[in-house]
Amino acid sequence: MELILVRHGEPAWEQEGRGRNDPDLTDRGHSQATAVARRLADPDDPLSPGRVDRHLVSPARRAVETAAALGPSTAVDERWIELDYGVLDGTPLRDVPAATWARWRSDLDFAPEGGES
Repeated sequence: MELILVRHGEPAWEQEGRGRNDPDLTDRGHSQATAVARRLADPDDPLSPGRVDRHLVSPARRAVETAAALGPSTAVDERWIELDYGVLDGTPLRDVPAATWARWRSDLDFAPEGGES
């Protein structure tokens, strides 16, 4: 068995780092998804697995849209969703106070209101 991890294509807001929000892929993101699908299916590419039995994806729209380019064998798995930023979701990373980031990284029990540690 081989596990291949593929990051989703570029979503809207990618450059702003806005947490767990669920934007669609950009045009560039769709192009990236198509490119990785071609590469995974190319028998001459040394990274191609040759055959993929199924795709497990997070329920995030950007992951589902990326997987759609890979083929029909996609299963959504809630366990693949990323960290919930709670009240900080949608906030550009540059706008989150440095002290909040420092605490979140150093205190395993810290979570922003409504979010996860």
